Amino acid sequence: LEDLGDSVDEASKAEIKQAAEDLRGTLESEDAAEITAKTDALRSAFHKVSEQMYAAASQQAQSDGAAGNGATTADADGTAEEEVVDAEVVEGEEGRR
Repeated sequence: LEDLGDSVDEASKAEIKQAAEDLRGTLESEDAAEITAKTDALRSAFHKVSEQMYAAASQQAQSDGAAGNGATTADADGTAEEEVVDAEVVEGEEGRR
């Protein structure tokens, strides 16, 4: 959660932290139904954050794609394709000639 930084709003971070604390407290009770409910609540909070991050990444990719619509022959990292040579390694005396 800390690694996500500013990409997640504070309300979502607080919701996840609260759900995690609730789950920790429930683990000691050994009540399977309650643990399942708290686990589902934590999972739901993470899903909301994942959706937000996916939407932001998708929007960023669309804006980057619109800016770079020019056709190029280079790969995405800017390097041109290299010629690939298929070869076979031969071991033993026959291969040393």
